[in-house]
Amino acid sequence: MASQKRGKRTTRKTSGSRNKTTSTRSTSGSRAATSRSSSSRSTTSTSRSSGSSGRKSSASKAAPAKKKRSPLKICLLLAAAGVLAVVVLNLIVILYPMGDIIKAEDAKEKGEYDCIMILGCGLWDNEPSPMLKGRLDVGIQLYKDGVCGKLLMTGDHSRPDYNEVMAMKMYAVQQGVPADDIYLDHAGYSTYESMKRAERIYGVKKMIVVTQKYHMYRALYDAKLAEIEAYGVCDETKYNGQLARDAREVLARCKDFFVSMFQPDAKEMGDPISLDGYGNDTDDLYYYDESDFLEGGDPT
Repeated sequence: MASQKRGKRTTRKTSGSRNKTTSTRSTSGSRAATSRSSSSRSTTSTSRSSGSSGRKSSASKAAPAKKKRSPLKICLLLAAAGVLAVVVLNLIVILYPMGDIIKAEDAKEKGEYDCIMILGCGLWDNEPSPMLKGRLDVGIQLYKDGVCGKLLMTGDHSRPDYNEVMAMKMYAVQQGVPADDIYLDHAGYSTYESMKRAERIYGVKKMIVVTQKYHMYRALYDAKLAEIEAYGVCDETKYNGQLARDAREVLARCKDFFVSMFQPDAKEMGDPISLDGYGNDTDDLYYYDESDFLEGGDPT
């Protein structure tokens, strides 16, 4: 009996120790799991904090402070843009009519013309300037060669003591051109106005234009935008001071590009004048400003 009781006690102790061992193991397992979860949390939070700090640092690197452009750089950019615009506009005015500049001997091949237009370019002591004489000589020769039987002289007669077109007519008459074949446009104050008036006042649809080559591109460009079929024959003579004229023409082409785009009326407009009439009927036309009256001048 004693031995049986001892065996039971031993069994109880053994089972108790087993329970304690199991309890110890479960406790240590739970602690290990707790330590692992806390470790993973700390790792996650560390990675999050490092990621956010990395994003902040990259954002600070990606958005540096904007530098202001200096006034000198802005001026240089504007100047470059202006030069580019001038070059482009000049190319348009030059290239558009380039194929219609022809030689005098080829003028008859283009058919019949309404007139030969000679553009004025100034008087010296009430006589045609050397450049104007060059234009007149080319136009007169075209007339004598039978290209067209009518000359249209266009120039400035804005005051009584300056009659550019009459001086041009007198020069042509001295070269043997009948006076009645010479028509005068007294209000051709600019190249654009000469072309606009040729179409609106004189009813020109097709013509030969005579001037120097540097000026011919703009003259033909203005004529074509005025809906005139125009061909150019150039005075090829070389004159002093061409560099200054070329520089002025660069700006004049830009001006006429925009003016021709909108096609405003010429400064002086009036009743139509037929080129089928008599050239002498256009001799006494005179255009003047209101300032002539205010200054007490006599415009008649």
